Amino acid sequence: MQRKSLGLCLTLFLGGGIAAPVVLAQAPLPQVEEAASSLKEPLERAVAQTPYSALVIHTRVDIEPLYPKKGASVGQDEYTEERAVYYARVLETFRGKTVQQVRYEVWGERGEAAVIDSKPQILTLCSGPRGFYWPGTGASFPADPELVVLARRTGREAAAGSSRKFVQCN
Repeated sequence: MQRKSLGLCLTLFLGGGIAAPVVLAQAPLPQVEEAASSLKEPLERAVAQTPYSALVIHTRVDIEPLYPKKGASVGQDEYTEERAVYYARVLETFRGKTVQQVRYEVWGERGEAAVIDSKPQILTLCSGPRGFYWPGTGASFPADPELVVLARRTGREAAAGSSRKFVQCN
């Protein structure tokens, strides 16, 4: 099997309307078809089993430490968990109310990486009293064109059906 290389190229606009291409990096082209194929069933399940799904680009994440409640034993001023609050621009909604921006929370242990990826991704979320929250592993998928089409179709089918069981949500 021959692997192709994909060069990441940006066009730099110089004064006077002159454009100059700039190659930033050379990387092997991933086996997108194989990856997309293995994610089809988990994506269908995630879209069908959560109330909200969309194609998004993350814009920001805020980390908030979660301190133990008053009266808790050992080290009240220390915390072991934190809440990450993510913000994303919505490019397309597959299921749920159409909005331009979405905010959701993720609870985790202190020091877990709260990283945002600037690439578009398909995101599925649960809804609770505080707004949207992350249902857990298997709630985010690459924005591969084949997966985007599948998310659209699954979202339409789920919205048309009478099932309101969001089994991936607490």
